[in-house]
Amino acid sequence: MFHLRSPRLIFSLLLCLLIGCAPIGPSTIVPARFDYNDAIIRSFDEQLLLNLVRLRYQDSVQFLDVSSVVSSYHREVGAELSPSVSAGSELSVSAGASGNFTWSESPTISYTPLQGEDFATRLLAPIKPTTILLLARSNWGLQRLLLCTVQQVNELLNGGYIGGVAPLKVTRFERFERLVELLRLLEENSFIQLSTFKGDEDHVVIAPGPIPFTEEAKGWAQEIRTLLQLDVAGRGAVNLEADSFPRKPTSVVMSGRSLLGVMAFLAQHVDAPPEHVTEGLVRLAKGPDGLPFDWSRLTHGLFEVHSGTVSPQRAYVKIYYRAHWFWIDDADAESKATYTLLGQLFWLQSASTPIQAPVLTLPAR
Repeated sequence: MFHLRSPRLIFSLLLCLLIGCAPIGPSTIVPARFDYNDAIIRSFDEQLLLNLVRLRYQDSVQFLDVSSVVSSYHREVGAELSPSVSAGSELSVSAGASGNFTWSESPTISYTPLQGEDFATRLLAPIKPTTILLLARSNWGLQRLLLCTVQQVNELLNGGYIGGVAPLKVTRFERFERLVELLRLLEENSFIQLSTFKGDEDHVVIAPGPIPFTEEAKGWAQEIRTLLQLDVAGRGAVNLEADSFPRKPTSVVMSGRSLLGVMAFLAQHVDAPPEHVTEGLVRLAKGPDGLPFDWSRLTHGLFEVHSGTVSPQRAYVKIYYRAHWFWIDDADAESKATYTLLGQLFWLQSASTPIQAPVLTLPAR
């Protein structure tokens, strides 16, 4: 007679069979893809904010790019059947069963430090007018773009020269600020539009339309021509060029900041702790009146980074540096938009310098 003394036998064998036959690859795509995506973008945002804070303190900056992410998955399934036979007054047969299942993930993440030619191309090269045009066509708005990315338009300076560090004095910005305000009014009311010359994408045109100029708009346009010292009659288009000095009287010459210059500019909007200011750990630029310059006079609330000793409860992005927390408030839509613009500039500046990823050899399992 045959007796089955282990009722788990059939269940264990079926479980091992089902696990062993189930495909492991497709089931990992959804959680792995979204988890890695979230981790990479979160770490990029934190790294970018960390470097902004470093620039506020005149510390060295460094970027590590995630050049590749490769994950391999390993699965092992096993089952064991242990029968036993005993002879007595009647023949007795029993069996025991056991099963095991192991699963593991082996991610290979490669980092590439930003250095050498790639560092120079991405961080030190001036931002081209065509890049600003591309972003303007994506509805970023001329005000935010010009204030953040432009160093000079004709003879108008945007708060002095800003490279890797902020200037010691900010004495010339009112006329540039007025220019940006007038362009914002014209753009928001659809009195002007941006385009490029046919066959010459390095030249940007600021042209009238699509809404016909009102008398008020004509007054704004005339004030712009006066500020830029342009010799343009009526509603003629204006040729926008990059660093073409000496300029033509019918052209607007724009000098773009480098990405590092944009970062140094935005770093001045990092709220340094009062004790760090007192200790001289941060650099304070002087305004026309000789007092510490209020950089919000240029950006009008477009960007702000807070600081404190307690971790914020509502932060879009935050980092811990020099025993303090620095963060962007999650409810500050303007600062979040400017921060997103900075991230897009970072990737646009690297578009022409692809990262060389290492060659990986993964074992087949």
